[in-house]
Amino acid sequence: MTLIVSVIVQDGIVLAGDSFTTLTTQAPQETPEPRPIKAFPHAQKIVPFYGRFGIGGWGEASINRKSVALRIRELEHELKVKGVDFSTVDEVAETIKENILPLKFENDLSEEKAFGFYVVGYAGRTPKVLKYHHDEDSGSTDTREVDFGVYAEGYTEIANCIDVTYGDGEYPPFGLFSLQNAIDYALFVIRTTIEFQEFSSAVSTVGGAIDVAVVTRLEGFRWIQRQPTSPVLQRFTDVS
Repeated sequence: MTLIVSVIVQDGIVLAGDSFTTLTTQAPQETPEPRPIKAFPHAQKIVPFYGRFGIGGWGEASINRKSVALRIRELEHELKVKGVDFSTVDEVAETIKENILPLKFENDLSEEKAFGFYVVGYAGRTPKVLKYHHDEDSGSTDTREVDFGVYAEGYTEIANCIDVTYGDGEYPPFGLFSLQNAIDYALFVIRTTIEFQEFSSAVSTVGGAIDVAVVTRLEGFRWIQRQPTSPVLQRFTDVS
């Protein structure tokens, strides 16, 4: 399981995610849902793209025995070698959808599962977040643009509880948030989820290090905090 949080404010976009990958097993027939049995840390769920965009993925952690993050970095490398560039968030989202999803569902021997991602960047002077989601039951896909505020995907039970608890008139004024406020809020949602699960009798599905990045109009993608291996992995796509 995963928790990806995106906070959109006037000064930019925050993209944050935990680093757990959960191993599941098929439950008995009376409850056919897969059950988590163990979680491994250090999965990379936030991925920079072309230095100007950010991608945050949830759902399936691997495609044909490679992590989704590695697949995206390989795609970026291949596109750069071919001289392909992007000017809009929509172009990036469509490219990820067209290249990553077929890899998963044409060749993977495992059952189809839900998969989705946020693509964040700028449309002119306006921060823009596109959510792409593939539904495992209907097989349908949906791409939509979201507005200012906070959005969460993956294990969202605690995030939803926080949302309901604020209620009308007490909801955070995201339109007045600074970029630092947005970073702190994303961390608050993920840390609260992790701490809640630590006291649960069930296996934790959100945890480990929290990766946080921001995307702004002038600076593009910037890491705020990340796992130690991320800089090494990112060198793979440093193609001039």
